[in-house]
Amino acid sequence: MGVLLVYAGLLLCLLGCVCLVKPLRFLRIMTRRAAAVILLTGIASGFMGAIFPAPLIRVSQPHAHIDEVMPAYHFHEFHSRRIKAPPALIFRAIKEVRPAEIRFLRTLMGIRQLPERLFVTPLPSLLPGYSVTVFDQKDPGSYEFLVGPGPGEAKRLSGRLTSIEYRLQEGKKPAPGPEILRAYDGAIRKRGGSPISRDGCCRSTFRIGEESLGTWIELASLEDGSSYRLTILAPGRESSANLPMLDLLRHSGFLLLSEEADQELVLGIIDRYWASRDTGERPGVGSPEEFRSFDRPDYVKVAANFIVKDVGGGWSEATTETRIFATDPSARRKFGLYWRIIYPGSSLIRYAWLDAIKRRAERSP
Repeated sequence: MGVLLVYAGLLLCLLGCVCLVKPLRFLRIMTRRAAAVILLTGIASGFMGAIFPAPLIRVSQPHAHIDEVMPAYHFHEFHSRRIKAPPALIFRAIKEVRPAEIRFLRTLMGIRQLPERLFVTPLPSLLPGYSVTVFDQKDPGSYEFLVGPGPGEAKRLSGRLTSIEYRLQEGKKPAPGPEILRAYDGAIRKRGGSPISRDGCCRSTFRIGEESLGTWIELASLEDGSSYRLTILAPGRESSANLPMLDLLRHSGFLLLSEEADQELVLGIIDRYWASRDTGERPGVGSPEEFRSFDRPDYVKVAANFIVKDVGGGWSEATTETRIFATDPSARRKFGLYWRIIYPGSSLIRYAWLDAIKRRAERSP
């Protein structure tokens, strides 16, 4: 209902704006006053959808591993496909499907990420008083990172390169270079990163994830703290296209929570989707037990699974479900708006993913 109200509101707002310019008489909208009423109705509908309550749903009797991982949730989606293949082949296809096999994935991901690009405050500094002066992104790009603790251990790496420069705002007190370094060191460690090398007081290299597929980060600050630069290198499109989707998810922070061979696997992540990707706010959760017990306010816990069942006659059913639990009312309200906007794009991605699994499994020998 929340999704319907939000999208009905968006459509009515669009119609109202068009009719304010020129009333569409074939729709019996004869005056600009009527157009204004439609616009206001759309705004009201979108607002009601945004604040529509999300009730807590509880699983009374566990039937799958996701029921044990997340027995209560506020938001969810469920999709299924019948596939002419045995469960073992389908389960293998789930693990092997690559992004290039999922039709329109890049377009659908762009639609899904649009609310974040529109509504998330971009790239705040971890320290007060600094603002972004340069933001540059290249894919493909390359940069020479210090990849070891010894002097001269530099290596040019390629991928999606992002360069962000921060400068102290006029009248603000600067943070010394070492203090800037400590702040980002702590934030990167919270996201599972680790320091790789340090050059002098104010330049350091970090890595999140594995060496070949991880994200490299260099922080370089002036000693007086008047400005600093973040250089971030993530796997680019070419390298990502050669990895299975499940591996990409795990490299991006998803944790394998449960797996039963040829039947079910469950992945999970804890995040704040309404916050900037640059804040270092994603907590490091290293085990299923830590995921289940996590209850820090202002976060959501996401669990997603794939289940394969033999339904007879050479047919199997593959299903995927995503559940989201908000740790407090504030997180539930903020995620509710985000979810109701991205839900159609998220749903289309799941359908396209299942179709890719179906095609791969049915052509397997």
